[in-house]
Amino acid sequence: MRASLLLIAALACGAWSAAASAQSPKAKATDPQIAAARERYAFDAWPTGARRAGVALGAVAVPGHTGDAVDASAPGVVTRYYQGATKRPAFYVEAAVRETPADAKQVLLETLAFVATPNPLPTLAASGIPAGDVGFVGYAGVDRTKISWIAFVRDNVAVRVMSADPTVAPQPDLPSVARAVDAAILATSKLADDAKLPRPKIAKLAASKDHCTAGENLILEVEVAADAAGAGAAAPILDWAVGGSGQGYVEKRADGRWHLFTTGPGEIVLTLRATSSTGTFSESSTKVAVTAR
Repeated sequence: MRASLLLIAALACGAWSAAASAQSPKAKATDPQIAAARERYAFDAWPTGARRAGVALGAVAVPGHTGDAVDASAPGVVTRYYQGATKRPAFYVEAAVRETPADAKQVLLETLAFVATPNPLPTLAASGIPAGDVGFVGYAGVDRTKISWIAFVRDNVAVRVMSADPTVAPQPDLPSVARAVDAAILATSKLADDAKLPRPKIAKLAASKDHCTAGENLILEVEVAADAAGAGAAAPILDWAVGGSGQGYVEKRADGRWHLFTTGPGEIVLTLRATSSTGTFSESSTKVAVTAR
């Protein structure tokens, strides 16, 4: 169900910078759609905020709603769904923590560039919604009475607050959600311009063997340092990608350890992505050569 809701929202607002982020910086600069949005939305006049450690999305509470666990399966984006009294997703929040405020503003620009609308979208300021350094509102339907989504930038964090289904009533109070997320960003510590963005540290990633036969189960040795946010923060979220010419999948078993199950010959490039409680991430990879039975 969530996959279909996400698809509907993506069609309404444009993918969360997926297409634009896949391009090189040079391609972005010459993309006519992005260039047009830059002029249409007066991008060069947008204010530039400070640098912060990110946003603890898992700690953002919304009255009357229960938040699910944070999803970090999309590189560079953390997502959290919230359920209302019906126990169905009412809305969700996406946050993209970037290295600099300029990078975060680019995420918002790319999002706006792929929204099909005859007129520029209204700003949060014009809509009376005090959130972010700059932001915009997307309305559902021609009557413009229901907010479908809110997208904004605060410092080096780009945020999108999306209604799971703008056609149902009553609608969640998305402006209040946006303000809550904005407050969570402002609650994180500021970083100096030359300070590194705090990211999880993957201290160790290795398979029990670097050569095996297809069908073997390899134990993965994984060590990820404590969350950069400090004591009391949620543990980093671990996500796996199996690439290369080999085939396999990763699971955490009852023994509490991660296992690589090899299913086809070739070279497996196994990548671990660790995402912190504040939305920053690190990646590390290892290789396993898998021969046929």
